Amino acid sequence: MAEQIPPHTSHARTPAKVVDACLKKMEEDAKLERYKSILLFGSGLAAIMCIGGVCVWIIVSQNPERTAFQWATATLTSMVTGILGYVTGRSASKV
Repeated sequence: MAEQIPPHTSHARTPAKVVDACLKKMEEDAKLERYKSILLFGSGLAAIMCIGGVCVWIIVSQNPERTAFQWATATLTSMVTGILGYVTGRSASKV
């Protein structure tokens, strides 16, 4: 936590110390945001891979039940469509 100086003290910090404290806080905040982003991305990727793996396993199995096959194909199609829409949407927005 950042050091707090009571407002009634007469010896204020020098501007260089204030800037250094601000930069340190910004670095800590950025590190936390990166950690949260990596954690969210990793958990999302793991979930997509697990669900996609189950769908592929059901689709390629010898005699899948009709409802399981329909569920797996619909889920896999939605996942592929979402990923392609995300990728093409990002590339279109850069133009």
